[in-house]
Amino acid sequence: RPDEANLVDELRHAGLTTLSLVAELDGRVVGHVLFSPMGVEPPMISAVGLGPLAVAPDLPGRGICYRLVRQGVPECPRRRFDSIFLLGSPRSYSRFGFELVAGRCVTSNQPPAHFQYIEMWEGAVGAVPLTVRYSPQFDRF
Repeated sequence: RPDEANLVDELRHAGLTTLSLVAELDGRVVGHVLFSPMGVEPPMISAVGLGPLAVAPDLPGRGICYRLVRQGVPECPRRRFDSIFLLGSPRSYSRFGFELVAGRCVTSNQPPAHFQYIEMWEGAVGAVPLTVRYSPQFDRF
């Protein structure tokens, strides 16, 4: 959708793209996932946010988003990130190991029923109370 495309453009323009992956089919870009840095207070860990995640509207249900997430998540610890956060359906992302932040010592301006995390090492999230925040560009969308 245009909002997500505009957000990606703004994050790129601001130099806030940590990892950007595309899926191609027959030479056509059919999917994209972006990981961008998140603010963490106190800065005990480094974290990225997963999203936006998109697939071509004519190709839903083909596993494109699944493959993009499966490729991107293991790349984050190689880039020295301790955790990944996202806002999305718990049913969709639990299969990757994401858990709801509810019940953890994590504060955010995101709705706890859909705000999730995955640790790159055990204890990265929840060892101390954390406040996490997406880049300000997300606030406009």
